[in-house]
Amino acid sequence: MKISVSQVDVLSRDWDRRLGERIALFLQSQFEDAFSEPEAEVSAVVCELIPKARGYGFSTEREIAVYMTTAWVLGKEFDCSFPKARNILTAQQLSSEQKSEALIDLTEHLLAEFEGDQR
Repeated sequence: MKISVSQVDVLSRDWDRRLGERIALFLQSQFEDAFSEPEAEVSAVVCELIPKARGYGFSTEREIAVYMTTAWVLGKEFDCSFPKARNILTAQQLSSEQKSEALIDLTEHLLAEFEGDQR
């Protein structure tokens, strides 16, 4: 059996759509502001960002979910708005798993810094 390029594209888009739905549900379970948004809107934002996450080398569901969580917390354009994030994402010497862990650390650090400023 041969699978054509167009069939692979359809399967890939369907996988990304289902991945986007799962990550949207995860975000809604973790963040009050995501919970208050319609699931379809959160899913649309996630699906819009999946190609961007893939462009930085993320391929596993966990890595893409970390990217999406970071985008939810820091903003969709965090990769452009935060130089440290951009440096992590574009670092050639880091594996995608290392980039994912570094994004978690950066996000936690920025949130702690922000909370400190709010006191």
